[in-house]
Amino acid sequence: MNYRILIESPDYLCLPEEHPLAQKTSIHFRDIQNEPFVTMNADFKIYDCYVNHILELSCSPKIIFNAASLEAAEEVLKRKKAIAMHNVQYHLSPEGFVKIPMKEKAQWRPQVALHKLNNSEAAKNLYQYIIDHRSEIHLPNET
Repeated sequence: MNYRILIESPDYLCLPEEHPLAQKTSIHFRDIQNEPFVTMNADFKIYDCYVNHILELSCSPKIIFNAASLEAAEEVLKRKKAIAMHNVQYHLSPEGFVKIPMKEKAQWRPQVALHKLNNSEAAKNLYQYIIDHRSEIHLPNET
């Protein structure tokens, strides 16, 4: 298989502007170990990311809401002034919140795999569709 990386993007912590951590240039999971956290439910990979990193610190996750949709997560963030992870797949950007890069988290890398032998038209079409519709799916302009 050949593959093309569409983007590389860090994960961010999305938190209220008035939060004490809002002035940092980057955040570690240890900085948020006791913070109320909003995440997607366990069907979404971002849930495991938060839980696993917190458990590695020998702490208990402080999840106050497991969302089934980004709209629900954003609504709870605004009301509870909690924190959440944000990336190009889980795009949370409520007004009055800032995004700060997470330190220990590996880059988020959406990519398209193309078979070496025939470079299928379906894979090429998917790649081109993603590039053409990047603004609708919150992808930055660089590839």
